[in-house]
Amino acid sequence: MRILQIGKFYPPPYGGIETVVATLVHELRHDVETDLVVANDKRRGEMIERDGYRVYKLPRLLQLAGTPICPTMPLLVRRLFRRSRHQLVHLHFPNPMAHLAAWVLPRDVPVVISWHSDIARQRRLLRLYQPSLRHLLARAAAVVAATPKSFSSSSQLDGCVDACRRFVVPYGLDTSRFSVHGRWQGSTERLRRRWPGKSLVFSIGRHVRYKGFEYLVRAMAGVDSAVLLLGGTGPLTSELKAAAHTAGVQNRVEFLGSVPEQELPLYYAAADVFCLPSV
Repeated sequence: MRILQIGKFYPPPYGGIETVVATLVHELRHDVETDLVVANDKRRGEMIERDGYRVYKLPRLLQLAGTPICPTMPLLVRRLFRRSRHQLVHLHFPNPMAHLAAWVLPRDVPVVISWHSDIARQRRLLRLYQPSLRHLLARAAAVVAATPKSFSSSSQLDGCVDACRRFVVPYGLDTSRFSVHGRWQGSTERLRRRWPGKSLVFSIGRHVRYKGFEYLVRAMAGVDSAVLLLGGTGPLTSELKAAAHTAGVQNRVEFLGSVPEQELPLYYAAADVFCLPSV
């Protein structure tokens, strides 16, 4: 089977949707032939070819309202389809650029949409975009979400996707990546010895508003017996560090910066608590 997938990015950079898409194409590589089209985090294009799938990272002109603008995406999507005649198009939303690229494909090609979240921040632009979005949702062969709550809490899916086209498919995860064995055992113990007698709280993600890290940092003022290890970077990093000083917890909040993917198991294993403060 030949599938054309269109997402936002492909790792690196790492993020939730990027990890889901990368895991999906990797695990399906023995059963389906996949072309994955995404934006690059640079102003140049590149192609990654793996056993069973190809990733086309297109030049990103700019980032507008959270959407990477890639003017060449519709042209490449049409060219790839003419070459491979994909039997299915899989879009990862929210992503208006993927929506635009899908317009160039024949109407008889089945479209599957993975609905990762509603559009939450760009409310004014959503009013202009909503009619086009509802039209695409109405013609989709299937809309997939990771939990039933993704459907019941969505205002943007309401009324335009009937029950027979809604499918709940939980995200897959390769748990073997997080096994603590030989090489991590000593590192985990050394990490914990840096804060004797303290519990370790671990959290990670981009430092942006909806991740809720400012609440977690301030909450540490009420947890004297714990240290927060906060991974990730973003536009709010300086603000979060200032919040830690204001709350008087700068000595119990360690900003790890960008944590390499291969080192994540170390922090998960060392921590007593993982906190997801998303709002």
